[in-house]
Amino acid sequence: MRGYRLGGQRPQGAWGRAILPDDVLLFRYSALTFNGHRIHCDRKYITEVEGYPSLIVHGPLIATLLMDLLRRHAPQAEVASFRVQGRATHLRLAPVHGQRPA
Repeated sequence: MRGYRLGGQRPQGAWGRAILPDDVLLFRYSALTFNGHRIHCDRKYITEVEGYPSLIVHGPLIATLLMDLLRRHAPQAEVASFRVQGRATHLRLAPVHGQRPA
């Protein structure tokens, strides 16, 4: 998503979805992926020990949601490969936006 700035308007695509991950989704994804790191599920720990204002969204969860966006809007698509690279921490304070590439 080139040109996307934090706090700015998200780019508009042909289709998109905004999801605000809640505590239950983060807990369930942690359980599903056997990820016991407290930054995703323990609000007291993340705010008091780590110093973040909210829980942290799993990078792989964001990738999973992006693939789900593709599946919902192009179910016939065959994915030959898919790579992601974590570049920033996403807090549970703001929705996760997905869009179709331009």
